[in-house]
Amino acid sequence: MKDVGGGRGVFVTRDVKIGELLMVCKPIACSPKTLPDKERFTALHHSSISSDMSPMSSIALWTKVAEKMWEDPSCAATISALYAGSECEPATDYPPALPSDSVYPPDAALQSCADIDVTRIERVCTLNSFGVIPLSKVEPEAAKPPDPSPDAIRTGLYALPSLCNHSCLPAVSRMFFGDVLVMRACRNLKKGDEVTLEYLPGEMPFPERQDALSKFDFICHCALCEADRADGDDARQRRELIASKFDAALWKNPEEPTLSRAAKFLSDMEQTFRDTEERQSMAGYVPNKSFQRGFVNFDEISRSFTCSCIGNTQDAVFPPKNAQVAK
Repeated sequence: MKDVGGGRGVFVTRDVKIGELLMVCKPIACSPKTLPDKERFTALHHSSISSDMSPMSSIALWTKVAEKMWEDPSCAATISALYAGSECEPATDYPPALPSDSVYPPDAALQSCADIDVTRIERVCTLNSFGVIPLSKVEPEAAKPPDPSPDAIRTGLYALPSLCNHSCLPAVSRMFFGDVLVMRACRNLKKGDEVTLEYLPGEMPFPERQDALSKFDFICHCALCEADRADGDDARQRRELIASKFDAALWKNPEEPTLSRAAKFLSDMEQTFRDTEERQSMAGYVPNKSFQRGFVNFDEISRSFTCSCIGNTQDAVFPPKNAQVAK
């Protein structure tokens, strides 16, 4: 499909109601829960995609994928079917055909089942992996806060979810149970609609979203991005200034929230959203309660009033005939 990212995507083959289960997937590979301290000091790698140093969790994932490819020809075929950027060989069709010589020879442990391209592995994992943050039990306030460093977050590579294209207004929400990735529809979908997910939070400022998405070799044209573009630079800058001032005031006096402060914030923010055709096209979209994407980030206001907002097998898909992949 020429009008879809990379010519590929995942689509529903029937109408789907909000909340319906679409995918339950085990990873091709996942970085370990803990990384030995020694490895933190001996591994140093500069990413070929971004200008950042690669976190150890990512390097551990690449190693796991290479090990799987060494011993499993079907894994090697799957990696070849995933997008690796414009600088690598084009991805093959998905689902990949199982190699005819997939029977393990007696000396399989001594030789690789496939040619292992380390650069392709790195790029496939960088462009397709997920940060694995599983649900956890509610801890008391005095509990030790989670480690925010990149190495503290596991990363996993999943086959079918990797074919889902990005939208700042996604069609599905995802969560993890251990390393199991579960996707549910976060809005009603009609037959033929694309199953999109967010590569990064839609509530990020427009310039930051575009900059972060640039490493994926595409420009986002979802309804939110088109509406933000139509608002113009001045309106977007005013919006970010208002949001930053509100956030600063909120954290400076967290115990003194007022309705007048929230009302003024809403009024000021509403004036930065122009009544354009692009913005009107979002009128039927019901934002996720956790983030209120595309509108005002009401999570900030909810915090000020101590209100709680409800968050919202390899390639096992339920129901099995709900989705199809465009090759």
